[in-house]
Amino acid sequence: MALPSDSPSEHSKVSTRVDSAHLRALAIEMLDASPLLHGRLRDGSVHVESDGTTLLIYGRVPSFHLKQLVQESLRRLEGITQVENHLIVTDAPRPTTVN
Repeated sequence: MALPSDSPSEHSKVSTRVDSAHLRALAIEMLDASPLLHGRLRDGSVHVESDGTTLLIYGRVPSFHLKQLVQESLRRLEGITQVENHLIVTDAPRPTTVN
């Protein structure tokens, strides 16, 4: 009868997955709690993925400034060594004028 593998490589794979999920959760929490970003991100406009100590950010934001704020906010997270910013800057909706 074979016993479950407790080899270091198997343990590190599980640990990395758990750490990645934890870092992703921390990143999302940080974006939600940031006073600089409060009310400036639409729900669901920014998505965060984690690959080890690298965060990957995707989605759409209305300005380059906001794109950089998101990136730099996440860069400060403990355990993050790299942030890959794949956010797309889209035009902010313009107010309609009445003639």
